[in-house]
Amino acid sequence: MSSKIMKIILYILSITSFLFTALHFLPAYSADSRPSNWALAEVEWFKDNGYADSSFFSDYQKPLTRQEAAMLFVKAYDFFAPGSSAVQTGEDAYPFTDRYAPEYRDYIEKAYELGIIKGYGDNTFGALNPVTREQMSVMIVRFLDKLAPGEFDYDKYSSYVSDFADDKDISVWAKGPLLYLNHMGIIRGVSGNRIDPKGYVTREQAMVIVNRLMTNGGILLVLQSNVDSKDVYVINSYDDLKKVIVSALMNGVDKIYLNSADGYKIKNENVVNLFLQHDMYASSIEYGSVGDVYYIKFDYGIGEKEIKETISKAHDIISQIVKPGMTDYEKELAIHDYIVTHTQYDYDNFLNNTVPEESYTAYGVLVKGTGVCQGYAAAMHMLLNMAGINTIIVTGTAKDGSSTQNHAWNIVEVGGRYYHVDATWDDPVTQDGQEILSHQYFNLNDNEMSKDHYWDRSVYPQCK
Repeated sequence: MSSKIMKIILYILSITSFLFTALHFLPAYSADSRPSNWALAEVEWFKDNGYADSSFFSDYQKPLTRQEAAMLFVKAYDFFAPGSSAVQTGEDAYPFTDRYAPEYRDYIEKAYELGIIKGYGDNTFGALNPVTREQMSVMIVRFLDKLAPGEFDYDKYSSYVSDFADDKDISVWAKGPLLYLNHMGIIRGVSGNRIDPKGYVTREQAMVIVNRLMTNGGILLVLQSNVDSKDVYVINSYDDLKKVIVSALMNGVDKIYLNSADGYKIKNENVVNLFLQHDMYASSIEYGSVGDVYYIKFDYGIGEKEIKETISKAHDIISQIVKPGMTDYEKELAIHDYIVTHTQYDYDNFLNNTVPEESYTAYGVLVKGTGVCQGYAAAMHMLLNMAGINTIIVTGTAKDGSSTQNHAWNIVEVGGRYYHVDATWDDPVTQDGQEILSHQYFNLNDNEMSKDHYWDRSVYPQCK
């Protein structure tokens, strides 16, 4: 499995549960929503990267439950291996009989299917049971083994006699994993020279452990040896970042990994702006840093099959309308006219507030022949890019009569200059259904476009 540096690290934070749950009285915990001072930085990192549901960010001293552990693990797994190990849904698929919080059911089911968290012998999962430090250690090494089989030699620690005062309290099945992870600095000792194997892991402790995993040189070195270098892009500049993001979106890539070089720093705001300017599938993204690697995960608004259909259709269209010897202006005009004459604005759904997802995408316009403004702009973007013309999608508002609506259109670069193009408004809806090909909003400058279109000029190139 590629990009194991990141995969392991994020898995580990979710690995905080195990089959055996000893019966102890739960320690009291504070209901204060503020984490302990020693965990503040790690909790903020967790929040920034979205590695847990929002409800997890409270009661930080509360013992971690098995269902919460399932949630953490599945979120990490779904990021690094989207679409794999699909879990059956429905009442018949759930294999356990005991109580759980409904919002955790899918997490429990998938964690069980993955083999990371097993149930008890009486067909129960123990979803509400707390997780101990030794259970956590076993889950972590299972996780490591899953990503880099045979690379982590923790078994030899099973026969070690440590100098911890409570060494004899470590369960036989957990001794190797727990002492190995202690040796690596991942799970550390507590006061009184103890390892506290039966102590419960709190929410904030789980987050701190993830951070330690991500910065542990020994573990990362092993994982890095398994990374396929072609899966990590070296980013030296903003232009490099743009090329990689645009290429990923054009080809429906699920995730990309980036390494900054030559002093260039990847900024979150640049990633977000580039995504918004080039998304063609009504998508969303997750992004952030894991160690020295920056990741972006794309969650597309349509399926893989539809994306492939869109790309194939776009290539067919370009082969039909773009001829050898055409100037960029001629290519742009041909693409604009094709979209306007081959697309029906999804007006009825727009009026009824029932616009389907596909109408916001290049798929809706190019394959189905129907769309709203975002779909028109997305289709323009795809075809212009395939024709070698630099373009971005502009999101702003437009005033049509007395009403102002959210709107999307394009900015294109032709002949070294930037222009606004609004294919949607060049395809007006008429009362009698007559098809009209207009060029009223073709290649306008900022002053001309701003008469009825409004956008944040600070994030888009000037059209003079």
